[in-house]
Amino acid sequence: MIYRDLISLGRLPIDIYKEPFRSVITFLIPVGVMISFPAKAMIGLISIQGILVSFGLAGISMFLSIRFWNFALKKYTSASS
Repeated sequence: MIYRDLISLGRLPIDIYKEPFRSVITFLIPVGVMISFPAKAMIGLISIQGILVSFGLAGISMFLSIRFWNFALKKYTSASS
């Protein structure tokens, strides 16, 4: 239910939203990136530098996520045994 509502935000371009909400759907809940970024890249509204920066940020996010996952996995203890 919540996922469907969040994805429905992507029906419209993120440029129509005011700035605090635009930042939320772009960075916290990346619906704006998933929906509008590829379309903007295909029609040429995003520069090569913007595309490279987004791939770089995605790589950094993935690296940090894996590091946190491994850290949490080392600290994990089972509750049932």
